[in-house]
Amino acid sequence: MTRAAPISLTRVRNDLCQKWREYLLDGYAVEVVTPILLHRPDIAPVRQFTTLHPTTKELHYLRIAPTEYLKRLLAAGEERVFEFSANFRDDVPDETHLPEFTSLEVMARDTSCADMEEVAVDLCTLAVAVARRADAASGLPLWVQQWGERAVTRIELANELREHFGVEPSRLEQRAMVARLLGDLGEPVDPSAMLSRLLDQLVTTIAQRHSGVVLISGFPQRLGGPAAPHERHHGFKQRAELFIDGLEVANMSSNLTDGQALQRWHEHGVRIKHELGITANYLDDELLQALDGRLPRSAVIGIGVERMLQAILELPEIRMLR
Repeated sequence: MTRAAPISLTRVRNDLCQKWREYLLDGYAVEVVTPILLHRPDIAPVRQFTTLHPTTKELHYLRIAPTEYLKRLLAAGEERVFEFSANFRDDVPDETHLPEFTSLEVMARDTSCADMEEVAVDLCTLAVAVARRADAASGLPLWVQQWGERAVTRIELANELREHFGVEPSRLEQRAMVARLLGDLGEPVDPSAMLSRLLDQLVTTIAQRHSGVVLISGFPQRLGGPAAPHERHHGFKQRAELFIDGLEVANMSSNLTDGQALQRWHEHGVRIKHELGITANYLDDELLQALDGRLPRSAVIGIGVERMLQAILELPEIRMLR
C-alpha cells in the first residue's frame, strides 16, 4: 500500500525517532556518536565499503554497525549508551534491503538479552502509537490494529525445533540436516551456502510461518555475532531476533565478556573471511586488548529504523524511504 508524499514519510520518521529517543533518555541512557570511518575492518564476515583519505591516501572502512565502539564505551565505564547509527552493508538494494541504512543501537551494563527483548517490545509499542497517529484515514497494517490484543508471539528456537519439527537442537551443527529441513519446509537451498546462512534462512522461515510480531530467542552458536552462552541449551547462545510479518526488524544479544572466548570468536571470524575471500581478514588486536577483562555483563539491541517504518506504514519498498 503506497502512502502519502515524501514529506509525510519524513514527519513519521521524525516522530518515530523522537519517541524512541525520549524513551531512552528517560531511562537515563546517554546518546553517543561513534566513528563511521574506521581504521580497521569489523570482525563480521561481510565485505565492507572502503574509501581513501583524499590527502593521506589512508584506507578507511565504513562501519557495518557501531557495536564494537559501544562495547569500548562500556568497558571504559559508561552504564547505558545509545546511538542512531548510519551503517553500510554489501546488500543489494531490493524491497527490504538498503546498502546504507539507519539503526538504533542500545547497549547497557547489568542487562541481559531477555531484558533487551522487553526493550524491543516497548519500542514496537511506541512505533504503533506513531503509526496510529499518522494514518488514521487510510488504514493500518493488521499487526498494528491488533497490537493490544495479541502483541507478540514468543518462540524459543530449541523448543520449536524439537516440538514442531522433531529435530534435536544439537543436529543444527550438521549442514546436510539443516538443508534437508529447509527442503522439507519448501524452501530453496543454495548448495554452496555456508551453514550460518542456512541457519539464518531457517530462522526466517520459522518466523514467516506466523503473522504479526514474532520474537525468536536462543540461537545456535554458528548464527549471529559473539554472544554469551545460553543458560539451558548447550551449543546455543543468548541472541534473539524480532520479526514483523516475516521481516526482521531487530536483534538482541547478551555480550560475550570472557576474553579468551571473545578471542576465539574473532579468530573464527578471520577464518570465515578467508574462506569467503575477504581481503581484510586479520585480528583487531587493539579492540581485543581494550575489551579484555573490562567488558562487563551487558547486552545490546539493534533495531532498523527503515525496517520499522516499512512495517508500520506497510510500504511495499524500503527504497521509498531513501
